[in-house]
Amino acid sequence: FMVEMEEANNAIMNATPDVRAHAYTYYNICIWGAPAVLVQYSLTGWFLGMQNAKAPLCVSIVQNVVNVMVSFCFVYVFDMNIAGVAMGTLLAQYVGLLLSLYFCKSTYIKEQLEFVLNRVKLFDKSILIRFFNVNKDIFLRTLCLVCVTLYFTSVGTRQGEVILAVNALLMQFFLLYSYFMDGVAFAGEALTGRYLGARKYTELMQTLRALFVWGVAFASFTTFVYIGVGKLFVSLMTDQESVVVASNTYMPWVYVIPVVGMAAFIWDGVFIGITATRQMFMSMALSMVLFFVVEASFYEIMGNHALWFAFVVYISMRGITQSLLFLQLKRKWL
Repeated sequence: FMVEMEEANNAIMNATPDVRAHAYTYYNICIWGAPAVLVQYSLTGWFLGMQNAKAPLCVSIVQNVVNVMVSFCFVYVFDMNIAGVAMGTLLAQYVGLLLSLYFCKSTYIKEQLEFVLNRVKLFDKSILIRFFNVNKDIFLRTLCLVCVTLYFTSVGTRQGEVILAVNALLMQFFLLYSYFMDGVAFAGEALTGRYLGARKYTELMQTLRALFVWGVAFASFTTFVYIGVGKLFVSLMTDQESVVVASNTYMPWVYVIPVVGMAAFIWDGVFIGITATRQMFMSMALSMVLFFVVEASFYEIMGNHALWFAFVVYISMRGITQSLLFLQLKRKWL
């Protein structure tokens, strides 16, 4: 079975032996952090549901600092290379879990005891059905996202190590931007869920407008920063001249992503907050299909640019479809 899985992985990713060896090393170490990551996801959801964004922020900062410091030590002091980076990530994940458990115990011990004493509600059939329906939609939505990410990486591997490195490097700009927008999305989750649950539709719409104002501000600021220092940032992340030169060719796509992707981040937070997860999954599924269609249609003409074009279409379509779906939901409330 493992041999068949390895062959399937090779067929999908088509990675070189060196890249495959590094990937296996990283995976075999980081996979042991899965329990910590899953529990931390649950605790982060709990914190945000309680409208406590400070605890996840603190955990995230500490976890990233530990990751950077430990990885640096393992790589440059102990010469562990890719294994050192993986160990740094693994240790940081468990540090984050321990800190999350500490915040949960010290802040919500009373609420947790009351919940346990009233645990009969945990087995209420209607609540369980609602719980699993919401999680099913989120799971399917995440599966679509993983398919896009996996295919994005797979196309890069087929074009050689330089393009693979370029795509991975430029994707860091998207991830960096996502950290800003995730904060807006998390705020949207907590506030929209609160106001919809209390049937305060006026406050809900005011919150939505405020979210988009902040979203436009973050998107504009990020775009200007990327245009100004994006190429410098690339040169700081790698010393491979071939990768730096090739990256400059695809930088215009990086400049576009914050603006076209802003709405998708905000709507994801809003839809989770109001538990409109079915609509969120539908928009993601449609956008995923469009991503594959665009990439396949233009790849022969545009090469790797087609991959980035498809990605831009994909994230912009998520925002467009969710906007339309929200208008449908709004008619039911007002």
